[in-house]
Amino acid sequence: LQSLIEETMAQQKNWLPDEATANCVSCSKPFTFTRRKHHCRACGRVFCADCSANKVELPHMGLKGEQRVCDYCHKVETKRLYWNTRGIPALSNGSIMSVHGRFSSDSRMVKLSDNLEIIELLDVNSKKLKDSFPLKSMDTVVAGKTTPNLKKNKDAPPTNCFALVGSKTYEFEAQDRKTREIWVKALDAVLFVNKQVDPRELGKQAQDTFMAKQYDKEKMKQFAKNQKKRDDIRKKYKLDK
Repeated sequence: LQSLIEETMAQQKNWLPDEATANCVSCSKPFTFTRRKHHCRACGRVFCADCSANKVELPHMGLKGEQRVCDYCHKVETKRLYWNTRGIPALSNGSIMSVHGRFSSDSRMVKLSDNLEIIELLDVNSKKLKDSFPLKSMDTVVAGKTTPNLKKNKDAPPTNCFALVGSKTYEFEAQDRKTREIWVKALDAVLFVNKQVDPRELGKQAQDTFMAKQYDKEKMKQFAKNQKKRDDIRKKYKLDK
């Protein structure tokens, strides 16, 4: 029970205060006695029940079990969870693939780097690094023979092929369909997450906006208080005459 209380208190530190909004952040419907406020455990913003009906595990935030999240965070965190639990282990082990270029096709050990940010292409025998690219330089992953170099390779089964497209295009032929599917799904997950605004950043932005409004309200209150003091002095000493 104590650990549950401590976990809840830790969560609430990053929550947007209940009084920060009178409407659901997503659908903008006003909160009422029957339409209650719910905090997304990922971003900490306030939503109605309909817009925060999904749950997902958030182990990277130190939370145990499935947590209530908003629709946006559900999409992001579901992909992140897949990448962290399935994608990273699979891609870190690496797979031998054919890398097709304009003039040649080479067999390479393709794997995720130790810092989890770079895809490395190694010589199969010597394990020397032949090429690499950061995941953040990639925009999308496409399954099948969709690129010129893959299309012209008639021996490459479409079910084994995929391409990573970004600042440069890399065209791969896995040894089997299962390996291709593992890579495509994992890469799709991490590329999706990389394109989104992090839920914690959204929460911080919402908190900053709320605090700025509170600061403005306090300034207005102080201004009104000072104005009353000035008015009282002018009235006391008849300075308006």
